Amino acid sequence: MSTLGSSLKTFGVFAVVFGFIYAAAAVLALFLPVWSLSYILMWTALAVLMNVAMYFLSDKLVLASYRARLVTQDEAPELHALVSVVAAAAGLPKPKVAVMQESSPNAFATGRNPQHAVVCFTTGILGLLSPNELRGVVAHEMSHVKNRDTLVMTAVATVAAFFAYIIQFGGMAASSRDSRNGGGSLLAYFAFAIAGTIAAAVLRAFVSRRREYGADATGAGLLHDSSGLANALLKLDYASRGKPMRVARDASAHLFIVNPFSASRAAGLFRSHPPIQDRVRRLERLGY
Repeated sequence: MSTLGSSLKTFGVFAVVFGFIYAAAAVLALFLPVWSLSYILMWTALAVLMNVAMYFLSDKLVLASYRARLVTQDEAPELHALVSVVAAAAGLPKPKVAVMQESSPNAFATGRNPQHAVVCFTTGILGLLSPNELRGVVAHEMSHVKNRDTLVMTAVATVAAFFAYIIQFGGMAASSRDSRNGGGSLLAYFAFAIAGTIAAAVLRAFVSRRREYGADATGAGLLHDSSGLANALLKLDYASRGKPMRVARDASAHLFIVNPFSASRAAGLFRSHPPIQDRVRRLERLGY
């Protein structure tokens, strides 16, 4: 996709998100008091600014947060060659290649569009997987780039924040009408704030899991081979459960190919990744 086409797609997605927010706000104005709607829109505006900033600076911020280092072709010729071959198969420009010093095996892709993409590998994954398995991982990560998942997750995070504030301030406004004292309103505020935060987290996690399924299928299709990725997922899941990532962060956990946290934090409605066995079964059903 050309730079102009990429920019138009980005503009189109954000236009749809903003249009949805404004339309929903117009409807809410019929039911909510002015103070409640004002708080919803004020905090949503802050969320929009933060998410848009994260979108445009995602490659730099994520790499810096994990102290990952860009490596040149002279430093890692085989890795660069592998990434180049898969990028060509995906019809994408070759992304930058980065490595982070981390013994837990994992990988992620980031960047606001294919022209600014980076694929990052932990030192642990480079020492664990065979060339064919690593090729499957690269195809998965390039599929995130091809499917514009950074843009999708930015839009989802913005909408999720909007819904969270509707629950928080809209719910408080509704409950305050029936409350006879300030204590009741304060209690309602905290209750709805917690409910809104949980709802937003569940929405983001649900979409993140769907994008992982999509990247698995797209990656296998690029290579016409699902075995490399399936075997890699099984190895990564087993190894990362025994050695969770020490520096993983909740805000960026969804970027990694397998959940970087311990098994106890990788389950339930809030998990950012689908179960590995389910991902492997889906890959096997593709028939490549």
